[in-house]
Amino acid sequence: DLESRFLVHDSGSQFNGQGRFADGASSWTYEFDNLPQDQPVKLTLDIGNGYDVSAASVKPDFGHTLLSTPSAGIVGRAFPRLRIPAAYDATLYPQVQPSDEAKPGPSPAVLYTLRSGGAPVWLQTVGRGLAINVGVAPGFFSANARSAGLLRTLVEYGVRRVGASVHESDAMRLKRGRYTIVRTLEDSETVEGRTVDLFSPTLAAAEDREVPPHSVALLYDIGPGDELPHIGFVSGRVQAKLETPGATAFFVRGPLGTIGAARLHAGGHKVTGARAVDRLGRTVDLRVDQDSGTVLLRYPNDPDGVLVRVGWD
Repeated sequence: DLESRFLVHDSGSQFNGQGRFADGASSWTYEFDNLPQDQPVKLTLDIGNGYDVSAASVKPDFGHTLLSTPSAGIVGRAFPRLRIPAAYDATLYPQVQPSDEAKPGPSPAVLYTLRSGGAPVWLQTVGRGLAINVGVAPGFFSANARSAGLLRTLVEYGVRRVGASVHESDAMRLKRGRYTIVRTLEDSETVEGRTVDLFSPTLAAAEDREVPPHSVALLYDIGPGDELPHIGFVSGRVQAKLETPGATAFFVRGPLGTIGAARLHAGGHKVTGARAVDRLGRTVDLRVDQDSGTVLLRYPNDPDGVLVRVGWD
């Protein structure tokens, strides 16, 4: 983790968890910028295989070093200094002064400055909340555990500043309307409700679905089991539909040579009949499977469209 303070140039080297190595013409450069002045310095290297090594006294490149400020508080105590590798850009923001009438409100609290000057990381109150502006390339925060720790600490700091609590989850979860996207890490994640798996060729349905560790799921909520029959999800472009207590019908277009799938919510009803036709009224093969309160329909797609109708008891 400390390497982020000293690694200034990297040309194709790699880190294997124990040490850094370079093959062929690859190389890297460390720069130590906090050595005692006018005192002997001893450098010890543990080297495997053959390497060309050189050392020289140079004027350090201070421009890409983050220095904490008193405003950083606990963030600065945990991460007083981090060097940004030259591969990652830093964006400096002008500081808003309290006298600037065009931008009312308290002035920003600078959390980190660059050693060469300027403020890439600062905090600004916004209404009842706040915004933390981090002008560092996102790749920096995945470069190593220390830089990732800074991002985590900044988030925790901001959450606590507004009086909220930090809750860490072992899954990333995003919900937009009826859609839910889940990316699990070490543990599984349960998605409540009746959903269909949009990555499944059969649009598999499940109640309170458990997403296993180290996986991704794209799910669609088709509603509780006591609703009337309706369309859950169709793998195609639905251009018209009809939903009544006695029948469900839809007109869908899809790529030629592929199999279309539709998952219908049965709502406690049973299928009395089903039929699919093309736009000229010719019969299209239709497979109907009913289980666990839903009905799966499968049929050959047609770019000119397929009309599917299901009757309910």
